[in-house]
Amino acid sequence: MTDVPCESCGLPVSEAALAAGACPCCGHRVGDAPASTVPAPEPAPVSEPPARPAAPRGRWRLPAVAAAALAAGVAAGYPLFAPSEVPAPPAPEVVAAPRPAAPAPPQVVPMPVLFLLPAAPAPEPQPTPAAVAEPAPAQPAAVAVAPAPRAADGAKPAAPPGPLDVVASRDGLVRRVVAADGAVTVEVADLNGGDVVTLTGRVTVLRLAGVNGRGRVDASRLTAETVILAGDLNGDSEVAVAAGPGGKVTVGGLNGRARLAVAAPGGEVVFAKTSDDYNGEAAAVVAARRVDVGGGMNGGARLTATLDRGGSLRVGTLNSRAEVVYRRAAASDPAPAVETGQLLGDSRVIEGK
Repeated sequence: MTDVPCESCGLPVSEAALAAGACPCCGHRVGDAPASTVPAPEPAPVSEPPARPAAPRGRWRLPAVAAAALAAGVAAGYPLFAPSEVPAPPAPEVVAAPRPAAPAPPQVVPMPVLFLLPAAPAPEPQPTPAAVAEPAPAQPAAVAVAPAPRAADGAKPAAPPGPLDVVASRDGLVRRVVAADGAVTVEVADLNGGDVVTLTGRVTVLRLAGVNGRGRVDASRLTAETVILAGDLNGDSEVAVAAGPGGKVTVGGLNGRARLAVAAPGGEVVFAKTSDDYNGEAAAVVAARRVDVGGGMNGGARLTATLDRGGSLRVGTLNSRAEVVYRRAAASDPAPAVETGQLLGDSRVIEGK
């Protein structure tokens, strides 16, 4: 027995069911017009299923027919109820955001000038003192030195001890002594023949022994608070010394053709000996505020003194053409105080120009 499609639902129905008079699926009777004149929708093309096994007979026949009809209906109605294909929304177009423009630099508004300060002057360069080499003392034994005496007017010299430069023609002529209080004393031994000593710098005390023959001491560039010429200057010797402002120079005897030069601005120069120790053709040139020649001058001895403002001069007895000439340091200075002893044998004391 074969299956034929129902005229109404189109499902396969067995010939026996049709012979009974009605379709078991839709109830259509053979000979009746189809339940709907609307043609059934074409089923969607599907791949041909494999050969279906023969429908079972007997009591399982109706369930099988129903299952087959249901499957056919689902296949026929799928196109109606299948979800319509919704097109995917187009992808948004990616547009690069414009790069923000660099901010304009802030406008600088000049502030009003309220006042102007003068530029500070550049500091003047200070001269660097030249380093003075100091040789090792020949005899470093330290001895105590009494504090230097003050100047006659009571003003202590301004130059403190400092570097010392010594040039000597032979060893052992100069010794440097430093006291516990820091005072520096330079001692020059007896000079004979052609001995020569040159001193430069600053010290507290300069002490000279005797200078004989052609001995020579140049301490004109050495500043000392106190200068002591303990020995005599004899023969053709030459000595030049200098004291700081307000310093004191003490001179021993001058004999023969000895030459002495002393610079003691604001200070004093004292020829300490009281006997006739200023003799022969010896000559001294001094510059100070006060000059005192305690001993006599004989035999053509000569003294030239330049006196500071308010200065004074005192000399003892002069014999045998001895001469003293004094001058004012400035022409406008008042006349200095001059005190003289006896003037004998064509000796004289005069004011120079």
